[in-house]
Amino acid sequence: FYGYAETLNGTYYPAGSANVTIAETDFAWDVPKTIGSSTITAAEWNKLIQYIVGKRGSFSYTYATVGNSLSATMYNQLINGMGASSSYLVSAGQAITAAKLNSLVTLANNL
Repeated sequence: FYGYAETLNGTYYPAGSANVTIAETDFAWDVPKTIGSSTITAAEWNKLIQYIVGKRGSFSYTYATVGNSLSATMYNQLINGMGASSSYLVSAGQAITAAKLNSLVTLANNL
């Protein structure tokens, strides 16, 4: 940005310039995911997708829809889209726990 100083007679003079960095807000679930409380809404999932797209650019993903379950494929799309280690991937039928959902958020916020 550029700063200007105004004199008593109303004249403006350059007073300097600086670069400003605006910190992006980290992603957070609408409702914290804890042991026994790892339900995720379609809106939360889709918001996470958009957050990652905003940081990484487009990648292959599937939006969640109300009434459908989160699948291993959907989860793995986000892991792959973030370029994360394959150790984060889940297998079909494997539980997607609160810990795994919170790992997604940590990975996304560290992009």
